Amino acid sequence: MDLLFASQSAPAVVYDTSYTVVSYSHAAAALWPGLLEPGANLMRWLLLDRDARTQVHDWHRQASEIGVQQLRYALIHRGADDPRIPALIDEVCADPDIRTIWNASTRVRKSADGASLRLSLPALGWEPITAIAHVLSPSAGPDHRVLMVNWTGTGTECAVKAVTPRVDLVERRRLVQEATARVSVATAHAAADLAGAHGVPLPGLARLIGPGCSLTLVPRSGTVLWATQAPDGRWDVSEIAAYPVMVRLQEAAVGPALRDEFTALARAGLPPEPDAATRQSRALKEQLKA
Repeated sequence: MDLLFASQSAPAVVYDTSYTVVSYSHAAAALWPGLLEPGANLMRWLLLDRDARTQVHDWHRQASEIGVQQLRYALIHRGADDPRIPALIDEVCADPDIRTIWNASTRVRKSADGASLRLSLPALGWEPITAIAHVLSPSAGPDHRVLMVNWTGTGTECAVKAVTPRVDLVERRRLVQEATARVSVATAHAAADLAGAHGVPLPGLARLIGPGCSLTLVPRSGTVLWATQAPDGRWDVSEIAAYPVMVRLQEAAVGPALRDEFTALARAGLPPEPDAATRQSRALKEQLKA
């Protein structure tokens, strides 16, 4: 799978029986940066993420047909054996909109294979596209599925070229973290030190996330070291791209006390070349308006 994804430009995601993302292609990460976040889940993104409600046209219908109906099928056929599925359903149904959609119908859907949906994606300049979802079942991995998204046009290739260096770096470090199991340190200060001499602490933004959180920007790689305090008192550290953090903390952009931190975070998520950064920041401005 990894070899296939490295050599083709179509957005593709491998997910398990609980819809948790296992792997993704560079194209998918370019179009949906949230895939880089630890524990990314397709259903959680579609049903709960505020970006999904902007990017997916006719979101309520798609949330029902692609999201809720699949979750109901999974609950019937796998829920008794996989406790993650009822837990995920409880989580998404805590949202009033999803609870309303869940109660409005009893229909089920096995997968999103063949689904047609309209999308407007920031990486493609918010131009509406009609995408077709293809869901494949690998014979070597019966507990996994491959979701591939297809449409015509060259916008995907441009987005991939812009983001690939950063995705490569984040992906390599993620693989190292998986190989070494838990990456943890004794203190929040030690977690910040992992960013090196050029790390930029983001204490104000960390407070927006909540207690027991430490954020440190790594400007040269465009990533953020996200540390959370575990029950045993140690700090678990993950490294994710700057862009998903920026999107999650949009309210910080208008807070005078957080302006410097947010500006540093936003700059790290842009291309290093000034002209390219200017073009992308203008595109993000249009995204914010939308």
